[in-house]
Amino acid sequence: MAFDVDAWLEAQTPWTVTIRRRRYHAEPVSVLAVFAFQKDVEALKGTTDTAGYQRAVERLLREAFPYRWRMLLPWHGDPVRRILALRPDAQQAVLRDFFEWTATRLGVTGSPTTPGSNSDAPTPRRTTAEPGLVPISP
Repeated sequence: MAFDVDAWLEAQTPWTVTIRRRRYHAEPVSVLAVFAFQKDVEALKGTTDTAGYQRAVERLLREAFPYRWRMLLPWHGDPVRRILALRPDAQQAVLRDFFEWTATRLGVTGSPTTPGSNSDAPTPRRTTAEPGLVPISP
């Protein structure tokens, strides 16, 4: 069975954002770019460095909207700068939608889990050992 890359690429729906009646189409973001973003955000946890977070977001968005000469045209504009210039609530809504699209495209489902996070549900006791693991005695 042959794989048709052209058909697969054509089936991919790009993420779009409309700002001031101008629609911008994002390019797919690589898994490596998402991992680099996550690493940057993890390094900023526990700090109040909002400028560092904005730089991390800008780098990720630049992956989706690479800098092009036409961004110099006044009627086109730079989508990354326009997104970052939005009010905080509007920017958050745009980024949430962008991350949902990216996660869906990369095949990520559900919310990320954090080891050791607080939970109301008790952790179930392991009854059988998984292959390669030492059983825990009660």
